[in-house]
Parts: sequence; C-alpha cells; structure tokens
Amino acid sequence: MIGQIQSNRPILVVDDTNSTRYATVRYLRAAGIDVVEATTGVQALALAPGCGAVVLDVNLPDLDGFEVCRRLRAGTVNTRVPVVHLSAQRMRDEDKIRGLESGADAYLTHPVEPGVLIATINALLRARAAEHAERLSRERFEAVFRTAPVGIALTAADGQVLELNDEMRRILRTGDDAASMPRITALLDALMQRCESCAADGVSAPTAFSPPGFEPALHLNCRLARLDNDTRLVLVADVTGQHQLELDKEVLLQSERDARRDAENASRAKDSFLALLSHELRNPLAPISSAARLLQMAPGDAAVIDRASAVISRQVAHMRDLIDDLMDVSRVTRGLVELEREPLDLRDVVRSAVEQVRPLIDTRGHVLRLDLTHEPLVVLGDRTRLIQVVANLLNNAAKYTPHAGDLCVRLSSHAPSAVVAVSDNGVGMSRELLPHVFDLFTQAERTPDRSQGGLGVGLALVKSVVQLHEGRVEADSAGPGQGSTFTVTLPLSAAVPESIEPGTARDIAARALDILLVDDNEDAGATLAELLRVSGHRVTVCTEALAALERVTERSAPHDVYLLDIGLPGMTGYELARHIRAHANAGPSVFIALTGYGLPSDRLASTQAGFDHHLVKPVEQTVLMQLLAQIAD
Repeated sequence: MIGQIQSNRPILVVDDTNSTRYATVRYLRAAGIDVVEATTGVQALALAPGCGAVVLDVNLPDLDGFEVCRRLRAGTVNTRVPVVHLSAQRMRDEDKIRGLESGADAYLTHPVEPGVLIATINALLRARAAEHAERLSRERFEAVFRTAPVGIALTAADGQVLELNDEMRRILRTGDDAASMPRITALLDALMQRCESCAADGVSAPTAFSPPGFEPALHLNCRLARLDNDTRLVLVADVTGQHQLELDKEVLLQSERDARRDAENASRAKDSFLALLSHELRNPLAPISSAARLLQMAPGDAAVIDRASAVISRQVAHMRDLIDDLMDVSRVTRGLVELEREPLDLRDVVRSAVEQVRPLIDTRGHVLRLDLTHEPLVVLGDRTRLIQVVANLLNNAAKYTPHAGDLCVRLSSHAPSAVVAVSDNGVGMSRELLPHVFDLFTQAERTPDRSQGGLGVGLALVKSVVQLHEGRVEADSAGPGQGSTFTVTLPLSAAVPESIEPGTARDIAARALDILLVDDNEDAGATLAELLRVSGHRVTVCTEALAALERVTERSAPHDVYLLDIGLPGMTGYELARHIRAHANAGPSVFIALTGYGLPSDRLASTQAGFDHHLVKPVEQTVLMQLLAQIAD
C-alpha cells in the first residue's frame, strides 16, 4: 500500500527521459499530491522555490543534477527544499558523494518502489519541518530576549549573573559596566528570595516586589523559574502599564543534541555487544548438541559416554564463565559490588591465581616465572576479587602469547604501595589501543579473527575491582609483537593476615537426603535429579508448583531439602516456599533457591521468602554437592 505525501505544496519532478518521468509522476499523483514537471535544469531552478520537494535526475541536457543542487542551495528563496536524486543509471560512490556535497538529501535509482519513493520524500519533509521549527524557536528566543518589554536575567545556582538584557538594566537603573554588576547581583538575589518565599506560601501569581533604595519607588512583578539544576530564569516587569510576556525558550538545544548522540553511541555499542554475545553463546551449543547426539547413538559405549560427558562439562563451564563475566559487569557498573575486606598476603593471592590459570598455561606450553617477595606483602582486600584480578591478567597473558611463551608475575613493595606486575612476551598492543585497553569489549579489537573468544570484559573488571580497592592498574607495551605488562598498585596494610590452612571441601554427603526438586524445565530437572541420585540421594521431581504442594501435603514426613526454581509458572518459587514453610509437614527442612539472578536484591528476596541458600544457575555441581554434604552432616 502506497502512503500519502505529507506536503501542501506540489512536488517538482525533473527528468528529460519521458518514460522514467512519467513513472515517477504517476507514483506521486497516486499518493494524492500535485506534481510539477520539468525537463531541464534551468526549468528546475525556476520552479523549485514554489515546491515542497524536488525529485531530480542527475543527467540533464543543460545543467546536471549536481549543479542544479548547488544553485538551489546558493539561492535566497526556499534554499532548503528537499532534493532527491533519482537516476536511471547506477551511480558510483564518488557521484553519490558529489550529490550530497552539492546539497542533495537522498539518492534513489530507477526502477524505484513507489513506497520507497514516498517514504523517502516524507522523511525529508519531516526533517525540514523539524529544522524549520527549531530555527524559528531559536530566532524567537533571541528576538524576545533583545526586544521584550520585560527584564530578563539568567543566573547560576550560586547567584552569579550569567546574562541579562537591556530592559533589565533599564528597569534596575544600572549601567552595563563591570562596576554595576555587584548592585545587579544584589538586587536579583533579593528578588529571587522574595519569589521563593511566595512560592513556598503557595502563591502562584506573579510576585509583587518593591526593592529598597529606589527613588522614585520601583514596583515590579516578578517570576522565578529553574531551567535546570544549574540555571535560573528571572523575569521582571515594570507594572507601569506594561504587560508581562510569557516566554517559551529553549536554552538546552546543544545539551539535547549531545544526549541524543550519546544515546545513539550507546545503542551502537549495545548492538555490537549483543552480536558478540550471541556468537559466544552459540559456540558451546554445537559441541553440546553433538555430544548429546553421540550419547543417543551409543548409549552403552563407556568410552563415548566419557568423551561426550567431558565435552558437555567443558562447554557448560565455558558458558558459565561467560555468564559470570556478564553478572560481574552488571554488578560493577551498577555499583552493587560489596567487598569483604580482610588482611591478605599478596603472595598467597598470586599463588591462588596461578593455580586457577595453570591448566591454560600448561596447555599452551608457556613458562611461568614467579618473582615473589621474601616477606609478606599485606593489603586490605577481598580475597576472591583480588585473586580474580591477578587470574584475569595472567589469563590474558596466556591467551595473547604464542605457544611456548614466557610469562612472569612479579611482586614488589614501594611504600606506601604494593605492586603486582604481570608481563608476557606475546602479541603486545599498539599505542592506539593502550588508552582503551580497559574499556568494555575491547578484546574484539585485539583479535580480529576472534580466535581467543570471550566477551572482552576481563580487563574492564580488573580496573573496576582495583579501583574499589583504592588502587590503580596500568598497561604498557612497546608495540605489536613486543609483549605487554599490566601493573596493579594497591595500598599496603599494617594488619596481619589470618593464617588459613587450605582444606579439601567435601562433596560426598554423610547420609542420603530426601530431596524435593521443583523445576518447570523438564530436561534441567531430570538431569539434576539424576546427578543427585548418582550421589546417593533420594529425589522427587515436580515440574509444577501445585503438584509440589500436593506432594508436601500427602506426605507424613517432610523432605530434608527443597530445591525450588524461582521462575515457576503460575506460582513463583518464593510463594511456593512460603506455602511449604507454613505447612505443618515442612519441619526443619532446608530450602535452596535455584535462579538465574544473583544480585544482592535477589538474594534478599530469597531470604525474605524463607530460603536458607541461594544458588545461581547454571549451578556448579561441586558447589551443590558440598552444600548437601554440609546439610547431611
């Protein structure tokens, strides 16, 4: 269906080829618009000022379309009429550039869809209307500011006078020199206090004010308005026969443009990241799907089962890491990270981080050298977060260093700071990249082939976590192929770290637990139930909240553990937990929430609903088994 042209002026069609001109004219008339036709550039220049838009062929017998545009834009009448280049020949990019530089607004080629032509013209007409309205608004403001029969002043929040018009100076009987400014500032301050007092009393009418010290007496009607947090507008009318004007002024045009541009940039960044995220989340699905297919094809082959299980475990761990990174970004950017500070020996932090990254280092054949201090290097920090910082830096060094590279972690003390330096002899970074290396999603720029994977959030998290510890992190590289060094500086602490002997967490329960598992995702529920049964527990699975409630009421004894998904249909896991808790058969059971949300507010909601523990999906098997072992003990 062809739309309607939104113009009360005719559209000028300029084309010396009868067939294409006829087609264009027919499209436009079908849209209910008057059309004026021309076959030469000279005719176009004569007819364009009275038209709402021009559809202009580039190749004309006298003046080409580029020259017609230039002359239209250089004229004095209707120079902003929208111009659409419509050519039967495919133009080169250079010609398109010439067209835009000469003043054309759009470019189409024959044959053109009628709807595209109509929509293009309508879009240009709307843009011109908006430009015209904006220009009129600004011109009106300037005209009113200069010529209004009222005094106008703009002041900052601290009372500083930003601008005032001649009428304000005349009303206040002051000059325009610097010596008059203190008197003007004092008068306006008194006037604004009077206006604010009246507003507090609920008076909405203009404020009557007679400032002292004027002979003859000066009687004013005043209004005070806040344009934003930083700017106030003062209107003063001399009531001697003059009428106060109501102003409609737009003083934040540029800031609005900046906000619009920032929003567009943010939207582009979001789109780019979503594309990257989609790619990274799809990658593990292919091997998982293949492994599942293998399990179906060879259900009794132990070797196939072992290989397929290993593949699924690795890919699920990869997806969990991606989701953990995203959650970390969310928490950090929203200011929801809470540090659990304690005195820490950075040597222990480095050793723990190395233990995490050692499999990757060994897989890639790197040599890692640790240059640690002989004495403890103590900082006040969050153990998990600081291990994450060093592990992320070391992980980056391992990924971006070719096979059999050299990595080094060096600790040093430069009072009052402790320094951790992670260096490599890998791919290095360009000087252009260095200022942005800690920006979100920069990883894609470092690896055009995307061979390293990941979302490019690791270094951004490093910077945020280090800053939360009142520290700083810096990156340095001599250039591509010259390796990189990341240096973390943290404030030293005089506290003594508590000695903690590493232990091995139990994941085998002392006794079998009776577990009720409620999850509307049948595959997820069945898989988790089987893992729990393999570990020796008795498991009942329900996919609906109401079925779970019936199960609870039918039993004479409560379950030991209730594993409840939060996002259940019909009744949330929160509501289900409250109902079970209220039932006489709930007893001293342990309630564990299973959810995809792990923010502090989500954990608080679980606690308020009666849950004892809160696990974030995908639940790591070791964590769940250790928790059940503790419950069984």
